[in-house]
Amino acid sequence: MYHRKSNTFMVTVALATLLALCLAPLSAQANWPVKGKTIQLWIGFAAGSGTDSGARLMAAGLESELGVSIVPMNKPGASSQIMYSELARAKGDGYVFGTINFPSAVVSYIDPDRKATYTKKNFDLLALHIVDPGIIAVLPNSPYKTLGDLVAAAKANPKKITITTSGIQSDEHFALLQLEEMSGAQFAFVHFSQGAAAAIAPFLGGKVDAYTGNVADVISQHRAGQVRILGVMDDVRTRFYPDVPTFEEQGFKLYNSVLLKRLSTS
Repeated sequence: MYHRKSNTFMVTVALATLLALCLAPLSAQANWPVKGKTIQLWIGFAAGSGTDSGARLMAAGLESELGVSIVPMNKPGASSQIMYSELARAKGDGYVFGTINFPSAVVSYIDPDRKATYTKKNFDLLALHIVDPGIIAVLPNSPYKTLGDLVAAAKANPKKITITTSGIQSDEHFALLQLEEMSGAQFAFVHFSQGAAAAIAPFLGGKVDAYTGNVADVISQHRAGQVRILGVMDDVRTRFYPDVPTFEEQGFKLYNSVLLKRLSTS
C-alpha cells in the first residue's frame, strides 16, 4: 500500500489497527497466535470502500506473517461508531482487532450528542497503516471542469449543488465544511453513513453532482473514464493521479497539522 507522511487536516483517512481492551502485550504471550485459531479483523465501513480494501490487503499480509487465518468482517454504520462500540466491548485476547479511521474515531466520543460508549482508553494503537488523501470527483459530462467551477456554482446556488460524504463528522464532511468556510460556497451534503462505497453507485448514476472520497476509492472508475477528479486534498500530487492538481495548487489550502495532531491525541 502507498504510505506517505501527510499533515493534511481532516482530509486523509488514517487506517490504524487497534486491539480492543488489550489485557497484556501480545509479545509477552508466547503461544499467540494459536495455530488453527482464527483472528477477526473488523471494518467499520461497507465492502468496497478504501478502508475495506486496505484492511483486506493488510489481512492477507498478516496471514502470511502469522500463519493463521485472518477473517475481515464488515460492520458498517454511523461512520464506524457501531463497530467502535463493539470493538470496545470485545475480549482483549488478541483474536479480535479492528480498523480505526480518523477523525471519526476521535470526534465520535468527544461529541456528547453521539453518546459514544468508549474513549481512547478502550483501545491500544498497534500501527498506522494508511494515509489516503481526499478527492472531489464529478462525472465526465459534468459542467464543472475544475474545482473552481464547482465552488463557484456552490456560491452562486447555495445549498443546490449536491455532494457526498461518508457520514456526518467524517473526514470528507469536515473537509467540505472547511472548503465552505474559506470559499463562501454552500453545498447540499448527502451523507452515506455506511461509507464512501455506498455513495459510488448513486454518484455514477447521476443522483448527486459531486463525489467526495479518498484517492483509493475511485481508482478503477478513473481508469475506466467514468469519473473526472477535480482535485486531491493535499499539498503534493498523488502518484495514482499525477495529472490531477492538488487543492493547494488551485488556491484551496485545506490542512492544519496542529489541529490534526491535537485530534490524534485527544
